[in-house]
Amino acid sequence: VSDRHAILGGASLLPGTALDKQLLYFGTKSSIYRSESVQLAAGLMTLDQKHFDDRLSALYGVATLGDSDAALSLFVSYGFEGSDMADHPVAVLGGEKRLGRRTYFVGELPFYKAKPRFSLLGIRRYSENGDSHWDLGYPYLSYSFGFGGD
Repeated sequence: VSDRHAILGGASLLPGTALDKQLLYFGTKSSIYRSESVQLAAGLMTLDQKHFDDRLSALYGVATLGDSDAALSLFVSYGFEGSDMADHPVAVLGGEKRLGRRTYFVGELPFYKAKPRFSLLGIRRYSENGDSHWDLGYPYLSYSFGFGGD
């Protein structure tokens, strides 16, 4: 929407799964503070799927330290279903390191109740104009693209 606010949306694309059974998501992200080495943002994400009783949603905040060569992020989120808020937050410690002009090594370590759950490790490669990227890692594969903007 602007250089400070984004609207996010998408769907899972599980092979052999009907479109009405895919997971759909919608969200927002707003930049709160930006400097050369620090960024703070907050937002709301909601997931829907026909087998859920209520939508699953989360309020989140993320702080990133670093620059385009290397960065470390802390993501904290409280989930809720309908009006029932989670008892504990989910936190994710993440990082990225530039390997080439458009390629990064990325990693994330989620925590719940202060215990690590599993790690995500992979490679992210951006398009020439930076509007899209793909991720190949353990245990995921994703593709993301943007609309409009600079």
